[in-house]
Amino acid sequence: MVGEHGTEVVVHLASIVTPGRDSSRAKEHAVDVDGTRHVLDACLAHGVRRVVVSSSGAAYGYHPDNGAAHDGWLHEDDPVRGNEAFAYSHHKRLVEEMLADLRESHPELEQVVLRIGTILGERVDNQITALFERPRLLVFSRTTGFRHLSIETAVATITALGAAHGFDVDATEDPTAFTHRGLDAYDAIAFVNTTGDVLEGAQRTALKRFVRRGGGWAGVHSAADTEYSNPFYTRLLAGGRFLAHPLEQPGLMVTESATHRSTRHLPEQWLIPIEEFYSFTSSVRGRSRVLLSIDESSYLQDPNTSNLPTGPENPFPTYPGVSGVMGDHPMAWTHRVGRGRSWYTALGHEITMYYDDRFTQHLLGGLVTVLKHGRKHRSRSYLTVSIEGRPRH
Repeated sequence: MVGEHGTEVVVHLASIVTPGRDSSRAKEHAVDVDGTRHVLDACLAHGVRRVVVSSSGAAYGYHPDNGAAHDGWLHEDDPVRGNEAFAYSHHKRLVEEMLADLRESHPELEQVVLRIGTILGERVDNQITALFERPRLLVFSRTTGFRHLSIETAVATITALGAAHGFDVDATEDPTAFTHRGLDAYDAIAFVNTTGDVLEGAQRTALKRFVRRGGGWAGVHSAADTEYSNPFYTRLLAGGRFLAHPLEQPGLMVTESATHRSTRHLPEQWLIPIEEFYSFTSSVRGRSRVLLSIDESSYLQDPNTSNLPTGPENPFPTYPGVSGVMGDHPMAWTHRVGRGRSWYTALGHEITMYYDDRFTQHLLGGLVTVLKHGRKHRSRSYLTVSIEGRPRH
């Protein structure tokens, strides 16, 4: 048709901004990218003088450092980095890269590229704002007592789980992250193999406020050996404070919930080949929903080989004769704390646990539990995007 009419100028506007229900990434690529390539091929084949293409500010992508070189403003010569997570943005980037190549190889074809701007605001809810609204998890792994060799593996595993399952992860051992404003960027916080007292007055207040106002909290393994002088933290654990552990050995877990997302993938019984099994000062049954317990007949609770709870404020006796026998022995549980939700697992000591799909799915289920709760229940009057590109509530 272009050749039949002797067309001099072609205006190309086609793209898919909001995909339909039956759409697919391949279909959108076929329209946005392959369709543009066909139009350009036709222009070159029939001697078109000028092509006008509707691109978008989305071609730049949505990144925290956009405009950093120009006091916060995007310039025409800034790189196009359309986000692969957002098909429209990514496809506009591919189209612009195609046009750039064509300017080099066929300068005789004039180009007018219109980068149409995107309007964002407090009440806008679309694919673009969704890029800034993914659930966000703060992983905290500071230790002032015993330090687990598995910490780095645990943090890397959680980061990978976030990348694969649609939530962002920030990891820190810096307690100054615990401020009211700092925690506002997150939906949940995970204490991963922390030990001892890791927070101070105002930092503890920020954590308490965060959870009581609807945020999620998750604890992994020695998170139960943490913050002994903090009464609110004991509430996060439903009173399940670490008491002792024997040598690492096999043990048989009993699945107590076939419906909770952190245990529904597990069989009724799950034999763990090697792990350090905690005993607690009391059973949390009745104060929480127990998700996993351990069959005490499947392993030796004694002798206690642990250095009993770490930290200068440890209120429990530190003598070697304490027994780990509990009778009723929960190992993972969840409960409400104010408007927030807590989830804890006693597993996660051994590095090998983070290579066990059953455990990583258990961990993922717990993290998703508290993240979803935080997304739904945290107080939010409005959402804006700060200059750093993070949500600010």
